[in-house]
Amino acid sequence: MTVSRTLVLGGSRGLGKALMDLIPDSLSVSRTSSDPIDFSKEESAALVIGRVKDFQPSEIIYVAGGGPHGAFFEKSMKSHKWAYNVNLFTPIQILYGLIDLGYKGEFVYVGSAIAERSNSAASLSYSTSKKSAKDIILLCSSNLLKTKVFSPPYMDTDLLPKGSWPREEHPDLVVEPSKVAKVMLEWVSGQNGDNDSRHFDWIERFDYSLPIRKDI
Repeated sequence: MTVSRTLVLGGSRGLGKALMDLIPDSLSVSRTSSDPIDFSKEESAALVIGRVKDFQPSEIIYVAGGGPHGAFFEKSMKSHKWAYNVNLFTPIQILYGLIDLGYKGEFVYVGSAIAERSNSAASLSYSTSKKSAKDIILLCSSNLLKTKVFSPPYMDTDLLPKGSWPREEHPDLVVEPSKVAKVMLEWVSGQNGDNDSRHFDWIERFDYSLPIRKDI
């Protein structure tokens, strides 16, 4: 597949690393890269815009994400703020910066097909912030900027904790990041024949049925 010059925000592991492995002309920015950016910090959006000016990518893919797993009030407020900053506020801030910059490329946000359907009691700050970002990006479209949302399934990454419901009860629902990355890039590049869609929902596209969970 042919994918143009791409800036991957959060490309050090999981889906981000799988994307980097498939895109020859790409640059990864993350907390662990040689010139690191912490997407939980308010200043991170301005730093990303600086990378955009230097690297001049045609595609920007925002993969960074995460959040605490467990009973909501047993987790610290700091951990919930971290999740909202990384999943929602930083990507939206980046969009403001790209509009001000007059960016002519495309911004692709990695959502979650699972979180966008139901709020798990064990991952509320993750699921609500992911869903909010997806709604804002798709509903508040602007002719000043091209945006898309790619919503993957459960993936076999560090983001899916040991002992979590899919790993314990339905490992068949957990997909390898390399497979997800390949499908994503075929969609982003238009090689699957879908050039006009702004939202790719894994559950709608594939035979991926979610059993009823008893813990929600």
